[in-house]
Amino acid sequence: MSDRDEPPACPPPVLKGRPRRPKTNSDHQIDIRRTLEEPVRIVRDGKSRPVSAFEAVVRQHLRKSITEKSMASLKFILGVAEKYNVIKKPPPPLTGGVFVVPKQLPEDKQREIFAYQPPDGEKDSMFRICTIIRSYFDARRR
Repeated sequence: MSDRDEPPACPPPVLKGRPRRPKTNSDHQIDIRRTLEEPVRIVRDGKSRPVSAFEAVVRQHLRKSITEKSMASLKFILGVAEKYNVIKKPPPPLTGGVFVVPKQLPEDKQREIFAYQPPDGEKDSMFRICTIIRSYFDARRR
């Protein structure tokens, strides 16, 4: 066989059922918009249902970012979530609240907690209060 000989032609593949034809208009051009907007069918839990092509892409990237730990897919998912404003903002940090002092705490420990006045502009530390309460209960356990 020389370099100029052409390889033998392969027979066309045998398609079962109806052959799929691309979406074309009368000029035999593919209608990209129609192809992208047409719903695709996905199978989930053994049932087939139609979803938009965009939803199928997002689901595929989400699956890939979780199972394969793909950073590119995760970046895509976060970009879409940010674009459509679906990321829930975290709640603001707690800056106050009510702390209930245990009833069985002796009066001297209660005075130690409430008599302390922090310097101007500073807040009392919950760590100091919890340390006082914990020391009382640790001493009681012994």
